[in-house]
Amino acid sequence: MDLEAVLEEMNELVEEGKVKNIGVSNFTPEQLERAQDLSDTKILTNQVEYHPFLDQEELLEKCREMDVMLTAYSPLARGEVMKNEVLEEIGEKYGKSPAQVSLRWLIQQENVCAIPKATSEEHINQNLDVFEFELSEEEINRIRELKGEDRKVDPDFGPWN
Repeated sequence: MDLEAVLEEMNELVEEGKVKNIGVSNFTPEQLERAQDLSDTKILTNQVEYHPFLDQEELLEKCREMDVMLTAYSPLARGEVMKNEVLEEIGEKYGKSPAQVSLRWLIQQENVCAIPKATSEEHINQNLDVFEFELSEEEINRIRELKGEDRKVDPDFGPWN
């Protein structure tokens, strides 16, 4: 992909008032920095796979440094969070599902938002029911310990291919 040409077109859309903000998807920390260097418009977000089982700490630090939102797609690890004992145990304390604990863990982090897929009104409502409780530092650390390299989306999907 010709990143410079793509960003030039995106910047034109901003100048023409057709879009307010621009973002990227699946960019590494280095790619994100390069993209911002090439863009006249501030990059608002980098949309990437992020959930308790996938370590994105290096990218998240870069996003924070650059004041870019990390938008977590597949935040429920394609349903795998529902099978995790740690998330289940924490959820029981608050009367929440493991999915709700996972979403809360994500949005409680600085510069992170989540876009869970929901196929029913019930799931949409459950996904929204994560704002009236807060995880303790100990719970956040227990969830952080679950991280690894467990991608649930095709790892070959991205702008570098």
